[in-house]
Amino acid sequence: MTDAELWAVRKQFCDHILAHWAVLDGSEPDADAANQHLRAAEQMVEQWTAQKTVRDTLLPLIEDDNPQIRWAAASYLLRNGATEAARTELEGLANSDEIGLVASSAEAVLMSWEQEGRKPKA
Repeated sequence: MTDAELWAVRKQFCDHILAHWAVLDGSEPDADAANQHLRAAEQMVEQWTAQKTVRDTLLPLIEDDNPQIRWAAASYLLRNGATEAARTELEGLANSDEIGLVASSAEAVLMSWEQEGRKPKA
């Protein structure tokens, strides 16, 4: 993937994440519309996972200025090859008093991930 293509897919991912949060934060939150944007982002991550490019595609986004973008990138990277960087970012977001729902969401992602790790493997 060229740098221009990589920039374009990252932007598309970010657009879906920002739209997800905008719908949730709007005057009339619409969970269905928010989930459609999140599903679109998840499909992109699934494609990158299959192509073995998810880490290289998302890792730079955990340094984005926007906490919503950092939350999304770290949430997907937690299970896709950048566990320590993702966990550190999610912990920072979860402990922030300034970002409301993003902090709660980061905490929920970490709790889910930790519980998955405690389950016995079949």
